[in-house]
Order: sequence, then structure tokens, then C-alpha cells
Amino acid sequence: MTAVYSDPEVMRFIPGGAQPPSAVLAVLEKHVSDNEHGLGFYAVEERATGAVVGEVGFGVFDTGERELGWTFARAYWGRGYATEVVRVCLALTGPVVAAIDSENVASIRVAEKVGLGARGSCERGGRPHVVYAS
Repeated sequence: MTAVYSDPEVMRFIPGGAQPPSAVLAVLEKHVSDNEHGLGFYAVEERATGAVVGEVGFGVFDTGERELGWTFARAYWGRGYATEVVRVCLALTGPVVAAIDSENVASIRVAEKVGLGARGSCERGGRPHVVYAS
């Protein structure tokens, strides 16, 4: 995940942006801690190779609702991984929201493909986001 979190193009829509490699361990440790409470992010592996291609998981939205998010290595964009894992997450959980940067056309397309509907807007990291909900 160091390569993913450190890539400015991958992280351009993520509040906080690209992380220096030295900060990645702290992010992953937080994921592990959050997982103990039913939240946090999980590695996504490519079936054929076992390579970690990204992550998907849950946090808490500003309203207290469960928020679903995903991030993938640039080399794996456009292969359907996000759509596949988001569908699985939706099947395994109750209602969720997803706040997506208004310019992140690819993630907006994933949200719409899996049946999330636009519910409103918010601002994160000084940028406008569209809020989708199941």
C-alpha cells in the first residue's frame, strides 16, 4: 500500500493527498485498530497473482453513518476491481454512504454502477464532494 498511498495521481481525490512512505505504517496501523471495531479498510488482492491492488473499507461519515471508501493502485484502474469489491461490501453490510470528490469521475461511475444514489453534497479537504447513499 506504500506505492498506492504515495502516488499523487491515486491520492489526488483523497483528503490529505499523497503520503510520504514514512507515514504509511501509521495509516495501516489505524486500519487494523479500526477493524477491531467493525470499521477500517481491508487489502484487495488480485485473484490470479495474490498482488495487493488496493483497499476497500468503512469509516464513519460526518453524520455518524457508515461510510464506504476504496482506493486502488493506478496500474489496476479500469479493470472492474472497485465495482466488484464495492458490490461485495454492499451485500455484506447495511446502509452506507460514500463521499466522492466531484471531479472523481471513475469513482462516481462505480457508485452509480452498484446502485448508490446521489443524496447531497459536502466539502472535504477544501474540495466539493457528492454524497452517495445505498
